[in-house]
Amino acid sequence: MAIGDWWTDAPGLRGIFPSILQAASEHQTTAQVWQTIRDSADTASAATLSITLGREPTGLEIADASALMLKGVNIQTVNHARAVAGEMVAAHSNLTVAGMYDQIDASMIATPPWSQTANAAGISTQYRIHVQRDITVRGFTAINRQEWASYNLTGPITSVADALAQANALFRAARYNSNVDINDILDYTIEAI
Repeated sequence: MAIGDWWTDAPGLRGIFPSILQAASEHQTTAQVWQTIRDSADTASAATLSITLGREPTGLEIADASALMLKGVNIQTVNHARAVAGEMVAAHSNLTVAGMYDQIDASMIATPPWSQTANAAGISTQYRIHVQRDITVRGFTAINRQEWASYNLTGPITSVADALAQANALFRAARYNSNVDINDILDYTIEAI
């Protein structure tokens, strides 16, 4: 699904869409999703107001800022956001259960609402892979950590192994990764840019 009316008509959902995505992955009920949206708006508003005001905002100030953020958010916009989030969660699930040498198909590629190339007439769809790795940074002492990184895929997307190989080649090509070992790939997702 490309950018739709819900994305432009309810801009407050843009900042809290990751919370809606998390709610979809947890299969939250409608009431829980609405609570997640309100909580996320309150958290974002409180953080913004703290910086803007230079002090802790009052509950009334947070409520006013949250109401402004959620202007235009209604049952239709939330349903559209939930549908897109559900499609993204399903794409991630389909990709991660596929075999390493299985052909990647459309059901394995997430189309986020901010995608500019998906379903755009006259434009080839471009793709990005997000990879979570377990790595070891070698220095004075070895440091093990897990981190996410994103890469635009430049070649054709054939199999999961091919997409991960492209991501790993880009990881290794970065000079700041010259002292880093990849121990394992923990998670990954592909999206249309």
